[in-house]
Amino acid sequence: MGKIVSVSLFLCLLTCGVCYGATPTLEEIRTSMDSTWQEVNSMSADVTMKFNMPVGASALPIAAVGTFDYLREDGKDKSRQRIAAKVPEPFAMEMKLDILFDGKKMYTTMELMGQKSTDIGEPSLEQGALPPGGTRLLDALEKHLDLSVEPNETIDGHEVYVLIGVPKEKDAPVQKLKICIDKAIAAQRRTEVYQLDGTVGVTVSFTNFKQNTQPDPSLFVPTK
Repeated sequence: MGKIVSVSLFLCLLTCGVCYGATPTLEEIRTSMDSTWQEVNSMSADVTMKFNMPVGASALPIAAVGTFDYLREDGKDKSRQRIAAKVPEPFAMEMKLDILFDGKKMYTTMELMGQKSTDIGEPSLEQGALPPGGTRLLDALEKHLDLSVEPNETIDGHEVYVLIGVPKEKDAPVQKLKICIDKAIAAQRRTEVYQLDGTVGVTVSFTNFKQNTQPDPSLFVPTK
């Protein structure tokens, strides 16, 4: 009888999606991402960012959409992510975010209500600007987070590594991050930022990846 119950429970867990897959070590993930990323010379994808914008005592759900492009040129990783969102009535304004990495520096430009501001620095979680993939992504994450690994999952039919990152700073404004990295291309596929109350505050998703797109190099030149 006990065996029948155990088998039934196991089948139930599989059906509910609780049992995902193997749990690799962080070092195994790093080794895999390093070799896989070397095979990627260029790519593009669609980007969606969902978050809640505080409005008085409530919050207004916002969905921003845009594009992502990546190019390896002269041995340097270059990337650009551009997204925009239209805030509905009664605000009726547009928000734009442009994250550019020219192989040396990150340029994060926010535009809201006609006002534009740009931060320049190294790729970092604090700046909201991370490398798109490969071991540079892991390095940037490890500067700010204590990383642990959960069992592999599947997103839109693609197997992903699952990393949980807890901020090293005790007074960080977020509880943790869940970073899902596509096993086949070593790039981010989804990142969830959990607020201090345990709810998801921000979700960034990358879909419709295309490789060998060879974007124009001028796309990765900062505007002066």
